[in-house]
Amino acid sequence: MRRAGIVLSCLLALGGAAWADGTRYVYEIRALGSAGTDPWSMNMGVAAEAARAYAPVSFKKTGTTISFAMDTELSLSLGPESELERSAERVLVRRAVTIRGERALPKARKKARIRFSLADLMAEGDKAARSPLEYALAKAIEASRYASGRAWVVSAEYDRAGRFLVVVALTDR
Repeated sequence: MRRAGIVLSCLLALGGAAWADGTRYVYEIRALGSAGTDPWSMNMGVAAEAARAYAPVSFKKTGTTISFAMDTELSLSLGPESELERSAERVLVRRAVTIRGERALPKARKKARIRFSLADLMAEGDKAARSPLEYALAKAIEASRYASGRAWVVSAEYDRAGRFLVVVALTDR
């Protein structure tokens, strides 16, 4: 019986490590023909977006303002990029990102499923239109009762019909 418990503990530990070092996706909306479309600038944007979204960020709500602070270190590698949608002015791209050496995530006290469309992002304006994952984080925090805490993206999907589904975890600790 004890041996079975040890084996189960090892399997759970390995499963948690595989989840922490997994591939995730970053979505970016880029203006066509604008400055900052060189590879270095684009890759730095992807790295910043991955760090902001998938690592827990501390937040504080003051009225209608939300402030974020990142308090973790992580290592990531960039994978392939694919174009999902294109208009005359913008292109939506998805980039695979593998995060390595992540610390254990805090225990989520709440998970929010945020659904929104590409059109919703465009209607929100410039900042939301560049960062779908940050938009989802902000919406989840706004809807929560927590005045402060930590939040991170658990998963993000785009259905190629113009709709995102982002699951955001929150804790007030």
